[in-house]
Amino acid sequence: MSILKVDTINEKTSGNGVAIPGHVVQVVHNTYNTQVQITTTSYTASGLQATITPKLQNSKILIQVKQHLRIQSNYDQGTGFQLRRGSTVIFESATQYDEYHYDGDSSLAMQIRGRRSFDYMDTHNSTSAITYSVYLGLYRTDYASYFYAQEQSNPSQITCWEIAQ
Repeated sequence: MSILKVDTINEKTSGNGVAIPGHVVQVVHNTYNTQVQITTTSYTASGLQATITPKLQNSKILIQVKQHLRIQSNYDQGTGFQLRRGSTVIFESATQYDEYHYDGDSSLAMQIRGRRSFDYMDTHNSTSAITYSVYLGLYRTDYASYFYAQEQSNPSQITCWEIAQ
């Protein structure tokens, strides 16, 4: 068995960098706390986004989202999620009730507040800046529904991890 001990690893050819498969190359984190009201079943920007400039063209980007939500309705209500790379949808919930709440009675008001988390691993093939954005769409717009992202300045968070391949 051999042991390799080093204090510094330098790139052999300038500009190529050092990439060890499976290791984190860089991390970009962003927090957003401006309240956004969602009023439609069409996907609407929550305001949460992060921009990362990959150092390696063949790396992958792990996007971790913690989206703050406030859902209030006189009946059931939910939301679907989209993650976009620029204007391209790279992830979309199978339904617009991916996050769903039902109070069982249309005469009672239901209210939920908290953060919904999801992850997505993106294969990007670029060394140009990439912006990832979170979009939300309501399940329904009837029954006096109210839906907010970052309600009362509660922060949402997005973290992008570049992983060498």
